[in-house]
Amino acid sequence: MTQADAAAIVPRQRLLVTDPPYYDNVGYVDLSDFFYVWLRRSIGDVYPKLLGTVLTPKADELVADPFRHQDVDVFFEDGFRNVFRRTRQETPQGYPITVFYAFKQAETDGDGGHASTGWETLLEGILASGWAVTATWPMRTERSGRTRDIASNALASSIVLACRPRPADAGVTDRRGLIVALREEFPGALRRLEEGKVAPVDLRQAAIGPGWRCSPGMRG
Repeated sequence: MTQADAAAIVPRQRLLVTDPPYYDNVGYVDLSDFFYVWLRRSIGDVYPKLLGTVLTPKADELVADPFRHQDVDVFFEDGFRNVFRRTRQETPQGYPITVFYAFKQAETDGDGGHASTGWETLLEGILASGWAVTATWPMRTERSGRTRDIASNALASSIVLACRPRPADAGVTDRRGLIVALREEFPGALRRLEEGKVAPVDLRQAAIGPGWRCSPGMRG
């Protein structure tokens, strides 16, 4: 059992499966204090290094928390990209990494439209770190009707992103080229998702990966 900063781990050949921080949605380090104090009392002598502090360390938690950082956007985005850049160096050739993201039912922006700051930041950070999203699969990880779900904008499902290093010789396209590629290749990819029994409510997120694979800018 190891506790370490993901941005400071020594690079080596490894595969990554991660459920990253959700921008400002959940302060896990504060939540974990509820359990930490009991673990420290019960097994602190078994894991003295892991449970050596009075409460959980909070200063370096990768979350957009305005109470801890003045410029939360820069802190979160720079830290996120740094982790995924290092991961790209560590991942063995030919293997993907998988990233889980719990997707909310809806998030509303200031103009009355729907947006998700955490979702957008996650995707932008992965792309800016040299990765290409090659598949996105929805997973029903949240039970409907649970107490947290009643009369609230609770998490609806989890999206699993399969990512591979973006080829160094990948081309660049403009909006017109992207639309042409999508019209040629995306209908077939969408049919395969439908044949795989992906629920209609989940198609929007499931189609992100195949849509990116159609882009000339993501192919070598």
